[in-house]
Amino acid sequence: MTGYQYARDADELNREFLEQVEATGLGRIRHLTRGEVLHWQGDPVECVFVVRTGGLKEYTLLPDGRVYAYRVLGAGGLAGATAYLLGHDHDTITEALDEAQVIALQPIEFNRLLAGNPRFSSLLMKKLAQTAQSSADKARDLGFLDVQQRLKRSLMDLARRHGIATERGLEIATDLTHEDIAQLVAANRSTITVLLNELKKQGLIWKHRRRWVVITPEHAQILDGLREAVLCARDWEARGWAERVVEMVL
Repeated sequence: MTGYQYARDADELNREFLEQVEATGLGRIRHLTRGEVLHWQGDPVECVFVVRTGGLKEYTLLPDGRVYAYRVLGAGGLAGATAYLLGHDHDTITEALDEAQVIALQPIEFNRLLAGNPRFSSLLMKKLAQTAQSSADKARDLGFLDVQQRLKRSLMDLARRHGIATERGLEIATDLTHEDIAQLVAANRSTITVLLNELKKQGLIWKHRRRWVVITPEHAQILDGLREAVLCARDWEARGWAERVVEMVL
């Protein structure tokens, strides 16, 4: 399965999961402002949260004071379920990246859904498996990719999962600061700022108001292929990539 197909499947799963929860009428809507913390690391699990609108960042504060961000949660995202099911306190912090709404399910409501709604249980298991796969992918990236590669991979992944199609690219539907992005790729902010500026010069990303816009995966593949062909003086390969550009325009 390609990364793009995986992202589309994940988006469909999130949409169906949110619809399933909303249809039950359980839980209460909680409104969050940008920067508001939903729960802190070490807090007892009082609710399981499903993102309704907006974006949340899930991260951990390490003993040396550094911050490591696991993921960005959009509509249909799930927070607190793993800690609740395992019977321990929250091991992450969840914070609103912008104006957001979540559905707060109390444990008794969450248990009722698990026991009496087979479709909810099936979707929940798929979402937990998706989270485990995402964590494994991120661990692999940290082990094998440099900071620049991780940055490009992370931005592409965010665009695929949370992007809104525009005429020029995929606009990530949440506000991400340089610090947010640095935490997602396990790098310092100054390095990320330099690399983001370089990606902007290359035309791979740009800003629309406060949101990042990322070139589509298809266009990124062509640019990468063309750049490598030119650098390696493979004129026949460069010609092939150029022909693909012409075909897309026509």
